[in-house]
Amino acid sequence: MDFEKLVSDFKSGKPVIIFDDPKREGEADIVIHAKFATPEKIRLLRQDAGGLICLCTDKQTASKLGVGFYTDMVKNSNDEGVRKIAIEKTPYGDEPSFSVYINSRKVRTGITDEQRSLTVREFDEMLGAGAEREFASRFYAPGHVPLLISRGIENRHGHTEMSIELCKMAGMSPAVVICEMLADDSKALSWNGVLEYSKKKGFFAIMGAELLEGLKK
Repeated sequence: MDFEKLVSDFKSGKPVIIFDDPKREGEADIVIHAKFATPEKIRLLRQDAGGLICLCTDKQTASKLGVGFYTDMVKNSNDEGVRKIAIEKTPYGDEPSFSVYINSRKVRTGITDEQRSLTVREFDEMLGAGAEREFASRFYAPGHVPLLISRGIENRHGHTEMSIELCKMAGMSPAVVICEMLADDSKALSWNGVLEYSKKKGFFAIMGAELLEGLKK
């Protein structure tokens, strides 16, 4: 596998695709660094992928921002009904990576391609400026961009973790936007479907197992 090509495309802002594991989610995500999240890129995720458009960061950054995992918030809620629906692990065995849903304070509704792209890019700009202390003054919750926190590739092999590892490989900030690819049969897009799409678009596609193996080298 050409990891130099993978990293080069990612660094240039070209979308790449990661398929996690048929025995896990069995899903492919289109992955783009937050720096390049233009309205056109968000529209591509919405139209070509179709899943949930999320913004990933690492645990160290989340700690600086003062935010944690959504599952912990639910488990510690003052509302009994909310506590009762808390989930420890997903059906495929992982602890969820979801945190809060955010909007930039500059947006109106927050859901348009233009406004979601603004929220995502501003998050990256904030990290690039080392201004994590400004999180509360720049963003509010609930919003329309789910923030995901990597649990560390040693603990979880999800798209969140693999995408953050890709940021590290590229020497970029821990801010990446991802979206699951859905098929016309109402299911997740298969690996063969991913290959067909990636060939048509010229996007680099990689299986999670290959990426994980490459990280060991």
